[in-house]
Amino acid sequence: MSHMIGIGWDVGGWMGSNHGIAVCKWKHNSFHWLGKLKEVSIPKRSLISFNDLITGFEKEIESASKVVIGVDAPLGIPEDFINLQNDKFTFVRPDREIENPLAYRFTDRHIYKVLGKKPLSATFDRLGNNYTVAMVHCKKWCYENSFVIHPFEIQDNYREIIEVYPAIFKTILNDLNLSYQIEFIKSLLPDDLYERSHSYDAALCAIMALCYSMRYTTSKLPTLVEPPENPKIRTEGWIYYLNTLYN
Repeated sequence: MSHMIGIGWDVGGWMGSNHGIAVCKWKHNSFHWLGKLKEVSIPKRSLISFNDLITGFEKEIESASKVVIGVDAPLGIPEDFINLQNDKFTFVRPDREIENPLAYRFTDRHIYKVLGKKPLSATFDRLGNNYTVAMVHCKKWCYENSFVIHPFEIQDNYREIIEVYPAIFKTILNDLNLSYQIEFIKSLLPDDLYERSHSYDAALCAIMALCYSMRYTTSKLPTLVEPPENPKIRTEGWIYYLNTLYN
């Protein structure tokens, strides 16, 4: 097996310089960061290209068996919101905010039920800014650089994009009873990394992307929870999260 690459993107808005980028590699059963973690802005009158993410280690990327990008932003919107736009939906007031199908996807409600954390809504919160940034770029990379977005595409590919949510990962890093896999992941983070930075979130995204690329090939890294059989998933997307958080 050749090496695997995980790229983390902590998505910022259209106008700021708050996009965190991190790239890591797994080879010969060991972990390495590629280059320095960084925070960038979208170029004026342009977009962030895939080459912008990998500048300085292009050969490492081209020779990898698999490259996965973990994106900290919604990669889908609620199916019922789409239906509302198309005049195919009737609506009544929900009992709780999280149950509002115009605001929250199946995967958002799953995260809330299983992990007790409520993701921001791509349609109701300002996160819609990040959603459009993420989707424009991910579609660009799919078209220009042969990526596919899971779970909208179900086939394995050597270049994949997934939605991740580092906030639920960060909450357990200071737990005194960490699993050995989480202890190992914690040891991978650079010592000088500021926890409340976009680079920090990007690093967690990159590690989760690497876990997805390495699924079931090493016991050192946890797997990510795969989406259940549900027709909404192919429309709305799925937040991939560490399986060890569920156990």
